[in-house]
Amino acid sequence: MPQELSQEEFFDGISAPRNKELMRVFKDVKLVEQLGSGVQRILKVYNKNVFKFSPNFLKVSFPIKNVGENVGENVGENVGENVGETMIKINNTQKSIISIIKSDKHITQAEISKKLNKTIRTVERNMKKLQEADIIVRVGSDTLGYWEVVVKEV
Repeated sequence: MPQELSQEEFFDGISAPRNKELMRVFKDVKLVEQLGSGVQRILKVYNKNVFKFSPNFLKVSFPIKNVGENVGENVGENVGENVGETMIKINNTQKSIISIIKSDKHITQAEISKKLNKTIRTVERNMKKLQEADIIVRVGSDTLGYWEVVVKEV
């Protein structure tokens, strides 16, 4: 967060771009709609606790909505159109991994690879994305642990 802004000013939507020239380029090529509108748009859907402030960083964590048995193409599709860029896309491989884990939480990545007829690297990469999105977690050690599908309620 820019040093000249307080948290209150940040939540009020006051903007202070770090690199004005870069923001001008983004606006010219239509990668941003309106400068300084992002926080206000996020606060229309989420409360302030999605923002975590530290002395040098600002972390934003969006909870996932509607993750259940029938994981759709867009997890979080009911988040709202104003925050569309926060949607987490789940591909078919990831859907299959979730389904397999639900049926056998002790399954290994190698076994998932064989079941899906995918390379181990493809499975590892997709499972890492699911972990980063807090959709699946590893409980316990690599050898004795198991996989768990996590459903975050909002």
